[in-house]
Amino acid sequence: MAKISISLPDELKTRLDAYAQTHGQSVSETIQDALEAFLNGTTNEPDTPVPVPHPTDPSATDRQLAKQLHITQDHFLHFLAHYEQLRNSVDALCQYAQMAHGVVILRPQQPYPTPNFNSLD
Repeated sequence: MAKISISLPDELKTRLDAYAQTHGQSVSETIQDALEAFLNGTTNEPDTPVPVPHPTDPSATDRQLAKQLHITQDHFLHFLAHYEQLRNSVDALCQYAQMAHGVVILRPQQPYPTPNFNSLD
């Protein structure tokens, strides 16, 4: 029996592996059947498509991105707390200037709403 090497996109290889496993065949048997059906002009497609398996354990990249996202969220909340302290201080100075000296200064905007990061999950 002859052996050949081929290159496949990762997504196609994942689908091939899932199909072979679902049908109790090796990948080699699955490719042989598909190639023979193609060359004979017939198809042996399943009645229902085989779903692409999704990993249950997040990859290292996913975990790293999630960690970076949480760090960014923490930095943003820290910045927001400092912004709010500064806004309160400027507001107090504006009130003092108006009461003590009659100077009217535009007061800072309302507090910045704290985002709900839990809604992103």
